[in-house]
Amino acid sequence: DIPQSILGQLGMKVQHALRAFTAKDRQDIKKVAENFPETEYYKTEDIITDEIEVNAFPNPSSGEITFTAPADFVIRYLSVFDMKGVLIHSVGAVNESYYTMETDELASGIYLMRLQFDKGIAALQFVVK
Repeated sequence: DIPQSILGQLGMKVQHALRAFTAKDRQDIKKVAENFPETEYYKTEDIITDEIEVNAFPNPSSGEITFTAPADFVIRYLSVFDMKGVLIHSVGAVNESYYTMETDELASGIYLMRLQFDKGIAALQFVVK
């Protein structure tokens, strides 16, 4: 048997590997961004390739969960989707770098939070117990 502390570390390493981009992945993303229409409002390559560090706590949650971003990233709009891609919840004009949401009305499971900022878009998964 493998000790629980080792299993936990392996789980984190697997999660990190699933989220990590290789150099080839970054090249492919940049190629895709080059084919998007040009606009004066943003650079598609920057939005797609820049990473915005967002967090959720507590995760998993059984009552209330808070999503945070760096102070210079103001959340403009957020959406919550279930794993089937169905929109469950959305809020506009958050205008803060954090948002707290009640999870009491959500069924137990895994959800995706999509956060839109002036400087890009970020997404993360969270779990409701």
